[in-house]
Amino acid sequence: TYACLAPAQLVNAITTPSARLNWYYGFANATTRYEARYRVTGTTSWTVLTNLTSTNGSGYFDLTNLSVNTQYEWQVKTICTETESSDYSAITTFQTLAPCSSMYTVKAGDWSDPTVWSCNRIPISSDTVQIKHAVTLPVSYVANALQMRFDSGQQVRYSANSSLRVGF
Repeated sequence: TYACLAPAQLVNAITTPSARLNWYYGFANATTRYEARYRVTGTTSWTVLTNLTSTNGSGYFDLTNLSVNTQYEWQVKTICTETESSDYSAITTFQTLAPCSSMYTVKAGDWSDPTVWSCNRIPISSDTVQIKHAVTLPVSYVANALQMRFDSGQQVRYSANSSLRVGF
């Protein structure tokens, strides 16, 4: 048997209005149900997410329509049986990104490197992007942008199995 423990390795994939909450439970097939909660840091009211599931001990949930440039905190717990659950995990914080009014390259490099971009983040599907330096899409990478503009002589270089989705 196993103890009913809270998940670990909480990670966040954060954009302007959303975040992906990830967790990992050490026993791959021990349980598949979780409950998470989140709130704006400093507030008292939690939004609870029930009946979350996982595959092979790891799971995620995408939060959408969050406030931009706002700090949130969240926790997750394991539902082991109908009557037994773990305590909530330690609180993990994340901050949604501020909108970026002007997304352009500040140096040559990989598209996936936030330091290549004026907003110090990777472009997302709602960004209009200006290419002022040569940018390379890494192998098997899918890049997103709403619109693309190019300075004279600049280009996006494609690696094997990479793609650029514009206008989606």
